[in-house]
Amino acid sequence: WWAKERLSSPPRLEISDFRYQTQASLKRQEELAVWSIMMLRLTLISDIGESAAEAGHEIRAIATFAEEAAENASTDLKRLLRWVKKSAVPVLSNVLSWEKYSKIRADLTNDN
Repeated sequence: WWAKERLSSPPRLEISDFRYQTQASLKRQEELAVWSIMMLRLTLISDIGESAAEAGHEIRAIATFAEEAAENASTDLKRLLRWVKKSAVPVLSNVLSWEKYSKIRADLTNDN
């Protein structure tokens, strides 16, 4: 749920978040860092989807998010954010509403 809620909001970075100077401009470094964090979020969501697919759960629809994002956006942050808004968020909202998330969480809690 945490990753789902933050997916459409790119992280905010500070200059102090960067440890090394590179050949790329500071703006490009920031774009790549934000892109990387967004892709890590998508990878986490995809991993959850892959686990759900093994169990035959409807959340399996999110299993390919990271691959789809990479195919559609490459390393372009603006394209990635557009893809997230247009493709990822609607699918996530459909397969993981608050009610569905609450049920999954309750089921997992009751299993322990």
